[in-house]
Amino acid sequence: MWLSRMDVCKSSIFALIHYFANGEKKSGPDVKLDTRFTASEGVRVVSGPDGAALLNIKTGVCCNLDSVGSMIWKQIASSPSGATVESILQHLVETFKVSREEIREETIAYLRKLESQCLLLRDRDKG
Repeated sequence: MWLSRMDVCKSSIFALIHYFANGEKKSGPDVKLDTRFTASEGVRVVSGPDGAALLNIKTGVCCNLDSVGSMIWKQIASSPSGATVESILQHLVETFKVSREEIREETIAYLRKLESQCLLLRDRDKG
């Protein structure tokens, strides 16, 4: 898997298991290229050379991000208006010299995963 790590604390591991076991990554509103994601208000971040750790102080959910996940997080969190899927994909394509087709579905699944853990918010007015 291109975005390899998404570990959560014990308090939320069962939600993540339920999320994958029930195929929820395929359900819900479509994520389109103009879908905008913003960081949830209650999320605190600790960054390191190998990635970052996120903690939602409102829900108690925490996770570790690898270096790619951390890059995506920084792009989203650094803008008050968030980032579109298109801008995230473009940044990854330029940084890692990969094709958009290689990373599109996995990146969208990754964003949905963070959204399901209440770490990201989707601008539902778009799209």
